[in-house]
Amino acid sequence: MMPEKESQLGFLIFFIGVWCGINVILSLVSGWFQLSKKFSCPTDFQTKYSCGLTTMALGIPYFSVNYSHCIFVHIGDAGIRVSILFIFRILSPPILIPWSEMESVRRVRYMLFNTTVIKLRNENRRFRFFWGTGETIFEMCKQKGIQTEA
Repeated sequence: MMPEKESQLGFLIFFIGVWCGINVILSLVSGWFQLSKKFSCPTDFQTKYSCGLTTMALGIPYFSVNYSHCIFVHIGDAGIRVSILFIFRILSPPILIPWSEMESVRRVRYMLFNTTVIKLRNENRRFRFFWGTGETIFEMCKQKGIQTEA
């Protein structure tokens, strides 16, 4: 192989390794990987409302990972299904948040944005949804009888 081609191949392998490493770290820090084990999503999930390429933050209070414009949210009778764009999916399979596992849902001002924060039972991690997706989730939670705070 020519030296130029070897350096291009080396850079590609390095880039893919760094990309995968960053995705693994983000999944572990946010808690996505741990939550996906506890709340695995069945393949037969039925969607009533969906929103694609939206923004969500996941993590412990005051330290979360922001997933900007790469989250897919599907709401159905079983709960809220959250998945991430395939190029970020390493150690981040889809999560199903059952309605019964939601302890409380709050509307919170975060910087300049109104957000919806979901606190799960027996979990320190919080889901924070932005914009219209958060408003829809908040209204659905109210309909399901989950404790809500505006």
